[in-house]
Amino acid sequence: MSVVIYDDVLLRWTKLKSLAQLHEYDQLYVFQPQTQWHVDLQKELPPPRPPARSRASSLTGTSGALASLHVNGRARSPARAQLEEHRREEERLAHRLATLRRERELLEREAQREEEEERRRRSLETYRLLKCKEEEIWSQRDALARAEEEFRQFLAEKQRLMGQSPTPE
Repeated sequence: MSVVIYDDVLLRWTKLKSLAQLHEYDQLYVFQPQTQWHVDLQKELPPPRPPARSRASSLTGTSGALASLHVNGRARSPARAQLEEHRREEERLAHRLATLRRERELLEREAQREEEEERRRRSLETYRLLKCKEEEIWSQRDALARAEEEFRQFLAEKQRLMGQSPTPE
C-alpha cells in the first residue's frame, strides 16, 4: 500500500516517505497495490489544491494553477481542466444553495415566531381591553341597581308620606 501526497515545492504527486512531510500538506491519497485479487478501478485523481500560502508560490513566484495541469505526472487536456473547474464551481454553488436554504428556513421560522408573538400580543391587548369594558359594565350595572333601589325607597317613602297626609276634601 502506498500513500501519495502532493509536493507543493516540486508541484507533483510524490510518495510519502516520512511523517515529517505531512505538516505542509492537506491532501492525502492511499492506494492499494494492484494484485490478481485487486484491480484498481479508481478514477483520475482530483486536481491538487496547494495550501493557501504554499512554499512553491513563494519560492518560484508562480501560482498553484500550474500545478492543476498535471495529475500523477500526466499532462491534462484543457477540456479536462475546464470540466474539473466546472465540477468545483458546481460543488461550491451546491454548498451555497444549501447554505441559503438553511438561512431561508431559519428566517421563515423566525418570521413565523414573530407573527405568533404579534398575534399573542394583540390577543392579550384585546383581552385586557375587553376585561376593562366588562368591569366598566359591571360597575355601571351595580350603580344602576343601587339607583333603582334608592328610587324604590324614595317611591315607597313618598307613598307612605302621601298615605299619612290628610287628603283635602
